[in-house]
Amino acid sequence: MHVLSRETAGTLPSAGWPGARRAQASIAGGIWWLALVSAWLLLCAPLLLVDLPPLTDYPNHLARMVVLSRLGDDPFLSLYYAAAWGIIPDLAIDAFMPALLGVMPAPVAGKAVLAGILLLDVAGAAAYAAAIHGRRTWWSLGAALAAHNVAFMMGFLNFGLGTGLAMSLAAIWIRLRPAAPRLAAAGGAAAAALLFFCHLMGVFFFLVLVAAYEAWLARTRLRLAGWTGAGLRRAAAAAAPLAAAVVPAAALCWLGAPQAADGETMFLSAGEKLWQLTWPFANYDRTLDLGAFACVWGLLLACLATRRLVIAPGAAAAVAVVAALYAVLPISFGGTGFLDTRLSVMLGFLAFTAFRPRLDGRTGAAAGIVLAALLCVRVATLSVAWNEWRTDTADARSLAALVQPGERVVQIDIRPDEVDDYTDRAPLPWRLSTGYNTEYHLVGYFLIERSAFWPSLFVNPGQQPLRLRQPYEALANAAHAVPGHAELSKRRAEGNPPAPNPYCAFDALILTGTWAEPDPATLAPDWLDFVAANRTAALYRIKGARRCTASSQ
Repeated sequence: MHVLSRETAGTLPSAGWPGARRAQASIAGGIWWLALVSAWLLLCAPLLLVDLPPLTDYPNHLARMVVLSRLGDDPFLSLYYAAAWGIIPDLAIDAFMPALLGVMPAPVAGKAVLAGILLLDVAGAAAYAAAIHGRRTWWSLGAALAAHNVAFMMGFLNFGLGTGLAMSLAAIWIRLRPAAPRLAAAGGAAAAALLFFCHLMGVFFFLVLVAAYEAWLARTRLRLAGWTGAGLRRAAAAAAPLAAAVVPAAALCWLGAPQAADGETMFLSAGEKLWQLTWPFANYDRTLDLGAFACVWGLLLACLATRRLVIAPGAAAAVAVVAALYAVLPISFGGTGFLDTRLSVMLGFLAFTAFRPRLDGRTGAAAGIVLAALLCVRVATLSVAWNEWRTDTADARSLAALVQPGERVVQIDIRPDEVDDYTDRAPLPWRLSTGYNTEYHLVGYFLIERSAFWPSLFVNPGQQPLRLRQPYEALANAAHAVPGHAELSKRRAEGNPPAPNPYCAFDALILTGTWAEPDPATLAPDWLDFVAANRTAALYRIKGARRCTASSQ
């Protein structure tokens, strides 16, 4: 063993020297960045297991990207659809994903976008927390626990992009605002405009974050200048950058925001509201979701009770505003669904950004180990479900191969209320812990791989830059009125009484959820010719196909 003499040891830099402190800070910073990248890679690992992840709306969005990328080249898709670009919110993936499909297969491009959303959410949360607290925080890395949230699991891609971008752009605002207010104002205006084309909730989140910071800044300046006329005028003048950021977003909303559609306004009960607070951690296991929620908010409350919780002054108002709106807003309004659900996701990210526990070394290390272990368990649970989903994507592809290019395919589903103990019997990847299903849009594979006409494609006016040509718009509307599985099962029990074929405007029918159908071959034999079935779906040819039109239904 090499032993230093007392004299030699006295000549070494001590831990208190500036050089040693800089070295320690550099090492700590490197470990922090390594942890962030590791968390992101862990979140992305399940994407390697599947071609088409079981995120409810995702296959539908990916199918639309395929249509946009092939318009003008694919004779069938060009016959059915036409581009309809305009000042439309919710355009984020439509603006760049079709170009990605020109250089890589659709499944690869889709998973690259999903990985980007996960990166934006985790890195955006870390950047916003660092800006609002004035330092990098280890606690902000816990946002990885909220990355696989209910909105991500349901395939709300543009909302996910908007949320991550809102936190990232708010961090840039906070960094620029004190020293370069004009640059912050110009950047804020551009940021709000960009977020408008991502998702309206992204604009809202960004403006709430920067407005909360501006309110704190104004209050601080008033305390320093005094509540005098001059001080009030100075505070009002300081609000100009925020006003500059609001104007372009407001103008775009006036020009392009969709009109409220007809739809039921539905509020959750108080108990349902409380349960929905766990949805930023939604996965496939309710116990695991509740455990993650309890660990995160339990630690924050414990630190608050012991006065070891730092609440960033510039973010406190954002937490209050989002929480208050979450408490009073409905889950659906004017054709917009999951309104308060999206606010619960924002609260999930704010838990890791607006707050910072002050823990000693041992306690902090223990908390970090628990949260890291919890993240690993959550990703493992998701990976098990997605690995099983490979069976379903293979099943869908095998049936898609039996459909001729360009055929008209109508879809019906076996609904959960038709099946006793659906939650216990459904395949693991088919049912989220929130109660929502994931397989409804799996038939998007038929459009992606066979250029089939699929009436369920998202082409809502004012939301997507795509429209249906006639007569296919009428055909898509007619598809909503065709009998579902429950009606066919009832008719089978009655002996299939004679009746006109309601599917005759289509070439083929897909029934999803056939694991719950005891005999798919006997379903409406006077209307449908059974072709093939597996646990995921069944394929039928329509008898007398195209002998009627949508308008005659």
